[in-house]
Amino acid sequence: MRFTLRNVAGRPLTFYRTSLPWATPDSIQVAAVTTDGQLVPAGYPIEDHFETDQVQVKPNQTLTGDYDLAKRWEERSTPSTGFPRGATIVLMWTYKVRALEISAKRWPVCSGVTSFKAPA
Repeated sequence: MRFTLRNVAGRPLTFYRTSLPWATPDSIQVAAVTTDGQLVPAGYPIEDHFETDQVQVKPNQTLTGDYDLAKRWEERSTPSTGFPRGATIVLMWTYKVRALEISAKRWPVCSGVTSFKAPA
């Protein structure tokens, strides 16, 4: 899933690279259901990151990256957490904008919904 992060704050914002929406499986909260209302269970891989690498995003600058859904939904996992074959999936996500210049109590939250058809 492709994300574009644009700084609309009017001032530079600094992020740890591991807190960007596409950085780790836990960077966003995500859930999936089929169009007939069946929850698609996801795996919860543990990925600890202790990096301190930072990136500064200037006003109106954008960064893009891809969130790897296979880290949450893997057909080969035990038990399988893959998407049901041929089903239309509705994916819902939220992301806390964890900029270092913003108090954790005031982190903005972005969210979205998308859908796709799983391979048959």
